[in-house]
Amino acid sequence: MRVAAAILSLAALLPAGEMQGAKIKFPGYDEKTGKLLWEFRADKVSQLSDDRFAAEGVELLFFGDHPCTCNSRTGSVDRATRTYRVDGEVKLDLTKDDASVWTEDLSWNAAKQTATSKSVSWLTGKGFKACSQGMEYDASKRQVHLLGKVQSLFAKELRGSLLPGEKSSSNETEAKHEPPTAEERAAGKLRQAAEGEVVIACAKGAVLDQNAQTLTYHGDVEVRSDQSVVRADRLIVTFTGQGDQRKVDTLRGEGNVAFSAPGEEGRGDSLVWSAEKQEAVLEGKKGRPVVLKRGSELLSGRTVVRSYTADTLVCKGRAHVITNMARSAQP
Repeated sequence: MRVAAAILSLAALLPAGEMQGAKIKFPGYDEKTGKLLWEFRADKVSQLSDDRFAAEGVELLFFGDHPCTCNSRTGSVDRATRTYRVDGEVKLDLTKDDASVWTEDLSWNAAKQTATSKSVSWLTGKGFKACSQGMEYDASKRQVHLLGKVQSLFAKELRGSLLPGEKSSSNETEAKHEPPTAEERAAGKLRQAAEGEVVIACAKGAVLDQNAQTLTYHGDVEVRSDQSVVRADRLIVTFTGQGDQRKVDTLRGEGNVAFSAPGEEGRGDSLVWSAEKQEAVLEGKKGRPVVLKRGSELLSGRTVVRSYTADTLVCKGRAHVITNMARSAQP
């Protein structure tokens, strides 16, 4: 990737005579086209040894199809190990109005084209922010991997897009890109959810895929509001649109799915919720049919389709319905 190549080029282009001074800029160009690929900026740069250089007030600008910017208090380049590191209030903007990573240290591995942090890391996007105990950014795949246990907060404007039957307090496009606060960064964890917000937590990491526009949570996933809960082994949030028009398209739970909402609850092998259609599709698998309870009714079948617009339930595949203990069956 151009980012990794630019970092290596930077290490080779820093002669000792240019290392002292203030507000230094080092541009990097495509050798064939002369196009500007990157620019390294620092308030101060100094040479530590033949192969190592240190910088203060670092800003890296990368251009091209997928521009990104990295800011930090300090940085270093090691030509011998071909590594680049930034430290102190690190912010990596992956794409304008798309997503940002916040942490205290970041190391680039040019061979693997990855950036990693072992510090508490934050991923923020339009209407959400997540916290984990470390991260890895795969530049070639444009994926952010949050490591270990992950806690996320989604704005109240996204509530109706994340939980079946729920309503958002306002238009989803009004959701803001909220960075972690100073208090959150000092504590190393998210604040308490405010009224109307949605919490998503998981035990085995999460992946933001910028190409697929998905945010996938792994292991003991729970989506919770003050009224509803969805649990699953894996959860996929799919986004649509860009910039100010970016919003949640669908939510999909996979494996040991269970959900509860006011007046109803159900379980199955998968759940797909579409806010636009106001429809939840709960599916089972062979030997494990869907079970859905709504008031005094108990439904069981291969698939249950719940329409909140029409206020209907459609049961498919050896469906069984129990109403007030009177049982009926249909093919």
